[in-house]
Amino acid sequence: MPTLELPEFEWSEAFACGVDLIDRQHRNLVDLINLLRSAILRGDTVGSANSVESLQAYARYHFAYEESWARDRGMPQAALDQHARRHQAFADRIQAMAEQDSREEGQGHALHRFLANWLLEHIVKDDQEMVHRLLNPGGAKA
Repeated sequence: MPTLELPEFEWSEAFACGVDLIDRQHRNLVDLINLLRSAILRGDTVGSANSVESLQAYARYHFAYEESWARDRGMPQAALDQHARRHQAFADRIQAMAEQDSREEGQGHALHRFLANWLLEHIVKDDQEMVHRLLNPGGAKA
């Protein structure tokens, strides 16, 4: 059954980092990943390509906002550079996988899984930690 192979990415408040606009942007990324899932399950290659393009554009917008937010709150440059490199690696990987998907049948599933797994890990590990450190300087993570 295709839906078992490609589960919907469900937002949970456990993913929230506590900055309303960043959390809304993360939810929008989840929605875009789920639009890609729907297109893949329908076998809609044009819809899949459009979903990937939309996700790439929105991810660039989100990453720029997130990096600006962190810079404005005094994130050390080395940490900011490292965070930005993670964002760029994600963007590069999506591009490479999307290009491969256009050449090889079935790669959409792998792209969807990568997107969902990367976003979840990045939000829960990197973004929550970043926000906590910037909003609670010197405080231990709860």
